[in-house]
Amino acid sequence: MKAVTHAERIMELLAREHRLDDDAIAQALSIKPRQTVNKVCRQLEESGLLRRNRGPAGKTVNELTVGAAPAPRAIIRRPSLRPEPARIEPGQSLCPEYMSATLIVIPCSGEKSQGSGENPEGATTTILQSLPCALKNELAQARQNAAARIAIDESTLMPAWRRYNGVLYQNARGAIPDLMNEGAHIVILSAGYGALAAAEPIGTYNERLKPSWWPDRILERVLVAYACHHRLRSVRAFCAATGPYQTILRRVCWRDAAIDDALLLTPWARPGGLHNSPATQGEALAALRDGVLNASWKSSCSLGLDTHRCSYCRGVTGRG
Repeated sequence: MKAVTHAERIMELLAREHRLDDDAIAQALSIKPRQTVNKVCRQLEESGLLRRNRGPAGKTVNELTVGAAPAPRAIIRRPSLRPEPARIEPGQSLCPEYMSATLIVIPCSGEKSQGSGENPEGATTTILQSLPCALKNELAQARQNAAARIAIDESTLMPAWRRYNGVLYQNARGAIPDLMNEGAHIVILSAGYGALAAAEPIGTYNERLKPSWWPDRILERVLVAYACHHRLRSVRAFCAATGPYQTILRRVCWRDAAIDDALLLTPWARPGGLHNSPATQGEALAALRDGVLNASWKSSCSLGLDTHRCSYCRGVTGRG
């Protein structure tokens, strides 16, 4: 029988009692030391599953966010060290059931369009709006630290999906707005901004993604919190088979957002990958839009996709 975690017990208690401070939780659940409750509640806040606010007595009180109850045991699980047993069968569809409940994650690109551009998706769109306060401030600070290193030029702004102009984006230029129009949530992992909503206005910079610039797995936590905030149920993440993007995406524990349907899709590793891999990712996004992406699909470069189930942070690989 699986041991019940402190996080699960705290969420179950808050589902019944609603607003409790750390001392009350520690007493009710006999958790010692009391600092353990404070630590767990802060982690739940960063994941977007509860709020911590100052109560009438001056103590910080905890309450579940909307949508975090009443089934916490299905939401908070420790990452398993064992791979997901299920495999992707040849020809099996890789398209989610509901595009409007799907998070699509893609990498940024080195090549960028210059100048400024209109943002019909909404000039104020930013991923920060979808994060709990503590995590929003943490990402904003990490962005400032990155900007100080690479001198981001924000004299002109352009929506991120238009700014990035590498091979992936050239092949997915029509698919990205179509997917957003279908209600899909697209987040870009960015060397300069960490994680971006696709429509978020950004400047220009010249740097590759360095996970060390985004400490404490902040990008992984941002993805989980974003999915929680929007109550998403599926993830389709695209990146190369090696490199910093797949390192980050393999570490995301989508179970913390109650997501079982999470796939990391990486083009087969072959010669010419610097061009063919991003081209394949872009074409795969178009196939996803058209509802024809499956485990046997191949791009015009004759590359298929390795599919990794990521619900438990670490998954097995299946090849169509």
